[in-house]
Amino acid sequence: MNLDAVDGLSEGQVRTILKSIFSKVMEPAFCALPQRELNLFLLETMREAGVLESPASLEHLMGDLGITRARARSLMFDLHIRAAREAEDGAEQGEEAN
Repeated sequence: MNLDAVDGLSEGQVRTILKSIFSKVMEPAFCALPQRELNLFLLETMREAGVLESPASLEHLMGDLGITRARARSLMFDLHIRAAREAEDGAEQGEEAN
């Protein structure tokens, strides 16, 4: 984990990250978001900020986040499924535009 990566972010990037975190926590109401969804969102946000490697290996996730191999594998699986779903949705939207 590279927490020093936060020092390299611009003020605007930090504001954008904070706004996205705050708005996610408020979806659909304060703390109504399932823990799993919040964890995935925070993991992805940490990757985008450069705090975590992207893509990270199981060993890096385990060491950086202090989680078990099973938990790291589950997070990686969920992230892959989400990315595939978003890519599929993007392709469908592109077809609809044509």
